[in-house]
Amino acid sequence: MQTLGVELPPLFAAIVAGLPCPLVLARVLNYTGLSRYFWHPSLALFSLWLLSPALIGLIFIAP
Repeated sequence: MQTLGVELPPLFAAIVAGLPCPLVLARVLNYTGLSRYFWHPSLALFSLWLLSPALIGLIFIAP
């Protein structure tokens, strides 16, 4: 992947695409009230923040 003449690894695209996903999911969980079932909501957000780029990388980059 090349941006402005700089070669970037494919994982960079997965990380950039995966960062907004946990924020949107956290808002949905807060809106629906499902976030009250988490013991520590900030740890749940952190785990979603780690998991979403990994899943995007596995689904879109790895095949």
